[in-house]
Amino acid sequence: MMRRRRSSKQFGGPDLMPFVNIKITKDGITRAQKAQVVREVTDTLVRVLGKQEEHVNITIDIVEDEDWGFAGVLSDEPSAGV
Repeated sequence: MMRRRRSSKQFGGPDLMPFVNIKITKDGITRAQKAQVVREVTDTLVRVLGKQEEHVNITIDIVEDEDWGFAGVLSDEPSAGV
């Protein structure tokens, strides 16, 4: 049984729910800062992509420094970021 290919129009449009996942390290980010990020990302999706605010879903994942690697080292190592 062959499946019909969906057109690109079926995947776009203002009524589909965008899901945004933001991963950051635990660097003393406050609840107020997280709220600001959520507000500004939502506003951007509404303004740029025409999404409806009530359809925007955002998660913020806080990752421990020891669980985040960058440029070949873990973020909690003294040489990280140098």
